[in-house]
Amino acid sequence: MTNHFYRFIFSFLVVLSSIAGCKKPEKATPVAITFIAPEASSIFQVPDTILVKFNIESKSPIHYVRVSIDNEDLIPVSPQLFIYPVDSMRHFEIPVPVGALSAFDSMNCYVHLVVENDQKTTHEFMEIKLSNKPFAYKGFSVVTEEDGNKSRIYFYDEYMTETAQLSVIGKITHAVTARESDLLILTTAIPEILSAYSYSDLKLQWSRDPQLPYPEFTFIRDHSPLLYFGNGAGQVISTYSSTGLE
Repeated sequence: MTNHFYRFIFSFLVVLSSIAGCKKPEKATPVAITFIAPEASSIFQVPDTILVKFNIESKSPIHYVRVSIDNEDLIPVSPQLFIYPVDSMRHFEIPVPVGALSAFDSMNCYVHLVVENDQKTTHEFMEIKLSNKPFAYKGFSVVTEEDGNKSRIYFYDEYMTETAQLSVIGKITHAVTARESDLLILTTAIPEILSAYSYSDLKLQWSRDPQLPYPEFTFIRDHSPLLYFGNGAGQVISTYSSTGLE
């Protein structure tokens, strides 16, 4: 009888463990993403800065949000920008710079949002179209010496005639023109500096150093009257193109 009793207890425990093992896993908490801007099928002439606005509803904490403009193969054509929200953040707005298209004059793209919370990673897409702005021949070209210690900028008029030269210290990594303020704005490496020169007399108008702890300029985009630039932490900072002040 004792053996039968122990067998019964053992069978009962096996049944309990089987029931516990069949417990359904908790469902992942859904993330609701609502695009506010841009509107679907919007057309942008690039280079340009696209202002992306959206709302996120999540019952669990959001670890990060990643924003980029991707082509149809989901390859980014813009920097991948990150937002690390606090718990109360539900409304988001971030400028995303996009350069000129190299392979095509126009293409269908997506605003690509990636949201990660405690339980899952959610992707959301908004279809837009990019097209290159008409080329303007008046401008400049940049040549950096082989050792990277010095660069030279050549200026041209609308007839592609060289009108002036400007020598700067360091390797030029990014350069844009601020049309409203008639400035050439550029970043250099070694030293890492963001600076603006007047088109009319080629004199330095303002300059600023990168922010610590990631002293690097990853891109610059002019969206007059504002200038947007990125740093090594993935942040986007805006200043006035004419003064360099935030």
